[in-house]
Amino acid sequence: MNTFTAKPFPISSAPELLKNAVIETQNHTQAPMSMVFSSALAAMSLACQDQFRVKLQAGHETPASLYLISIAESGERKTYIDRLMFQEIRNFENLSKDRNEKIRIEYETEMEFWELEHATHVSSFQKALRKGLPTNTQKLALELHKKSKPALSKVPKLIYNDATPEAIAWGLHSHWPSGGLVSDEAGMVLGGHAGRNLALLNKLRDGDSVTVDRKSAESFTVSNPNFTLALMIQPKLFQNFLENQGKNARDIGFFSRCLINYPESTQGTRHISSIQDVVWKDLTIFQNRIGIILEGGIQNNLQANKTTLELSTEARTEWLKFYNCLESSMGAGCYFCEVRDAASKMAETTIRMAALFHHFDGRAGNIQIDIYKQAEDICAWYLEEFKNIFAKKPEIPIEKLDSQQLEKWLWEVFMKAGRCNPLKKNWVRQYCSNSLRSKNRLNGALMILADENKLTFDISGRTEYINLNPYHFCIRPASHQRYDRYNQSVSWSATPTNNERYFV
Repeated sequence: MNTFTAKPFPISSAPELLKNAVIETQNHTQAPMSMVFSSALAAMSLACQDQFRVKLQAGHETPASLYLISIAESGERKTYIDRLMFQEIRNFENLSKDRNEKIRIEYETEMEFWELEHATHVSSFQKALRKGLPTNTQKLALELHKKSKPALSKVPKLIYNDATPEAIAWGLHSHWPSGGLVSDEAGMVLGGHAGRNLALLNKLRDGDSVTVDRKSAESFTVSNPNFTLALMIQPKLFQNFLENQGKNARDIGFFSRCLINYPESTQGTRHISSIQDVVWKDLTIFQNRIGIILEGGIQNNLQANKTTLELSTEARTEWLKFYNCLESSMGAGCYFCEVRDAASKMAETTIRMAALFHHFDGRAGNIQIDIYKQAEDICAWYLEEFKNIFAKKPEIPIEKLDSQQLEKWLWEVFMKAGRCNPLKKNWVRQYCSNSLRSKNRLNGALMILADENKLTFDISGRTEYINLNPYHFCIRPASHQRYDRYNQSVSWSATPTNNERYFV
């Protein structure tokens, strides 16, 4: 697994209501933007997925469900973000349980009367059978009575935390036909039963009917499932999963079905500028919209036929361009050739995401091109992120690696030891890392840093000096006179040409 990319998330492409909620949450929590967005999008998917079906280009209908994975270090506020985005869904589950408690009591009472009546019908049938009398009347009465057996209303159960895929399938069959596996500690999920049955998770995402055969209990079938995945996991745990089951997860297409992000950490920059209590305005609007959609889902699940959303003619034309562009980029030696598994599924994902945006905005009719292009921009970012995480990185020249090592050492020297600028070149060669004490390797590393405007060279008499760019290195001069002379003779750039970050 490769390290994170610093490419900014295109939050401006998100629909207004979603964008405002994500920006407000990111401002208040200072968590990574892509992680906040992924959590909000997962909540949208879970709330909306059972409301409609999505028609693809080939005419095939599919759910709008999305799978999302955020890779973030401990301390990135994963739990807090999860709690904020899924708060309304959890409240809905709790209220549904309270509302259905009265229904459950009524059901148990009706069931007791039904069982008494059932016993009477069985007794009547047995009595006629013992006397050798015709039993047609008793059989008919018993059949009609069985058809009148009370049924317990299903109680919405939407969020599963650490459940096996088989238990999730049973829940979708017996409790509620829509759900999601949501966890901010996904190491336990992927390292447990769920990680060993990724094929079943694939089927749930695709909306395929799932049959679970069991020896000790009744077998069952889940038809047209609606299922969302929202996982947050630490990098080391994700790396462990890759080492143990990563090849299988890629080969069967599990990762390619997921929108994965690995954001840069914001720790160390999350300063608080106000002592005032946080006011949640846009997030509250977002949560209220989630609640309205969930309430509508109760009635929607009672209907046999669901609404089908499809792209408008203009949006379909734009989708076709996107699809063909991706297809051309998957050939041997092309840009997405190493991640063609993800690229091949991204065109469908854009339609799913556009359908979610369309429904969440409360629009009617077909999905218009403006909504589709928003989804396309965001999906394109996720595909780039997938490539950054999984594609092989080109081999880095030894000089570049040496320059990175030397720069890290210079940071350590000045931040920890308080050494001053300028430095004698011989001193650097004497005390730097052993691998850089070769004259040729040190010179190569220094020349790259100089090309990146991070340092310059100077000669005083027979002594060579290295002058570090004060805009890049936090340093103090050895003497004011020498520092002034360097600043007058060297034109420093406040922004080095190389934008990479290093952590000491």
